[in-house]
Amino acid sequence: MVPIDADGNVGPVRPNAKNTDIAAVAHTIRVYYIDAKNTVKEVCWSNRNNQLWSTGDLGKKIFAVVEGSSISANVAEEGDKDYLKVFCSGRDTDGHLMCLFRQTNHQV
Repeated sequence: MVPIDADGNVGPVRPNAKNTDIAAVAHTIRVYYIDAKNTVKEVCWSNRNNQLWSTGDLGKKIFAVVEGSSISANVAEEGDKDYLKVFCSGRDTDGHLMCLFRQTNHQV
């Protein structure tokens, strides 16, 4: 389970955090991605110029956006308007930030 503090915030996510706070947590961010069919995939993202790039099977560039204590990610691929929103995060035993995203059809 991921840690949740008394205010309901998860993992290292802080209210009013900035975009770069998430990207700066670690060079590699481990992402557990749940697609529209509820299939869980593990994808690692690398920090490049405060952007997150997948090194896994998605093969897409995303931009992390932090609003309050939630994180969302817009998949930045032409024609792809899928919206991913994290609903829990924490750290694994190696200190990587773990994010669990769920795909929706919301357009950013």
